[in-house]
Amino acid sequence: MADYIVGDIQGCYKELCLLLEKIEFDKKKDTLWSVGDLVSRGKDSLNTLIFLKGLGKAFQTVLGNHDLHFLAIIAGCQKPKKHEYLDALLSYKDIDVFVDWLRQYPLALAIPNTDIILSHAGIHPFWNETVLFKRVKLFSELLLSKNWSYFVCNMYKDIARDNGVLNELEYHIFTVNVLTRMRYLTLSGDLDFSVKDNPMSFRHENLLPWFQFNSAFFKKNRLVFGHWSTLKGVTHVKNKICLDTGCCWGERLTTLRVNDNKMFYINAQE
Repeated sequence: MADYIVGDIQGCYKELCLLLEKIEFDKKKDTLWSVGDLVSRGKDSLNTLIFLKGLGKAFQTVLGNHDLHFLAIIAGCQKPKKHEYLDALLSYKDIDVFVDWLRQYPLALAIPNTDIILSHAGIHPFWNETVLFKRVKLFSELLLSKNWSYFVCNMYKDIARDNGVLNELEYHIFTVNVLTRMRYLTLSGDLDFSVKDNPMSFRHENLLPWFQFNSAFFKKNRLVFGHWSTLKGVTHVKNKICLDTGCCWGERLTTLRVNDNKMFYINAQE
């Protein structure tokens, strides 16, 4: 039995199959965990979802910004872009099955019997475990409610801080922004939405990557995330690991075997 965590798949179905073949993944005894962004930008989001859903309980994921954007497209308030390659998925006759399937997944989760917590973009350094999972639970209840489409149609706001006076919608938007969009923070903990550069090539006295903050929560948990392909490869800052290695950009797809911390890669296929 083994637990594997895979980075941003983003419709890279061929690479996903090759990677699972390489690690000899067995859905009868192994579990594949994902940091989200299952769809978009890769060429085959449809077969990616068919395959992952077919794994049943052997697959678990958190939601990424592209997964939520897909739901917003289904809700009718966003339009797919050509470079997202979603035509086959959006024309699939049983697409509602995927919509309901994705809506059941959270924005963050803890892998049982480990010290690992997964989220798509990261976890705010000012939060603790109680705050994190309270926010995740409340958002999951919203996404499973009849009003889910209203939220995904109104989530596109750059709310950068929770000042304690946010209304319910703004509260959930901030949760989503942290867990699916975050990269840099101001020194006071506000989200910055403008910079996506690699910290090695970008310096700003008033901004830090979220994972460079000191946090008691960070010290006692391993945080595995995706979202930030410009980090250029697996980034391992103490106990924070980024697995977005840019497969949809022609780089590679990566998985971490939790049992022994071994990494496996498949280069993007032409």
